Amino acid sequence: MVQISKRKVSDRVLENIFELFFKLIAKERNKNDFNKLFEELFSYTERIMIAKRVAIMYLRLKKIDQFTISKTLKVSSGTVAKYSIIAEGSDGVVPGLQRLLLKDEIVGLLEDTMNIVLAPGIPGGHWATRWERVKARERKKRTGI
Repeated sequence: MVQISKRKVSDRVLENIFELFFKLIAKERNKNDFNKLFEELFSYTERIMIAKRVAIMYLRLKKIDQFTISKTLKVSSGTVAKYSIIAEGSDGVVPGLQRLLLKDEIVGLLEDTMNIVLAPGIPGGHWATRWERVKARERKKRTGI
C-alpha cells in the first residue's frame, strides 16, 4: 500500500508540485519516452494498480458485467464497484476512454465484416482461420479484452 507522510504540505506547495508533475507528463508525446518516465516514477505494483483501475473503468463503459471484470483482471468485486462509481461521476478519465471506446467499436465492426467477407466457401476464406477470428471476437465481446 502506498504511504504518505503524516506531515502536511501547504496547499500552495502541493499545487506547485502538481503543476510540475503535469508539465513532466504532458510533454511526453511518444509512447517509448512515456513508458520510460512511467517506469521510473512508479513501482511495478503501482503501474499494475493504475492500469487495472483504468481497465475497470473502460470495461464498465463497454457494459461488461462486474463479475467478468473481477475474474479477468483478478481484482475484488468491491474494487470493480468502487471504480464503477468513480467512473459515473468522472469528467477526467471517462471522456478519454469514451473516445477509445468509439475507436474500438469501429475496429470491432471491421473485424465482423472481415469475418463475413472471408467466410469459408468464399475464395480466400479458410475454415480454421475464420473460426479463430470468430472465437477471438466473441471472447473480446464477452470480456472486453
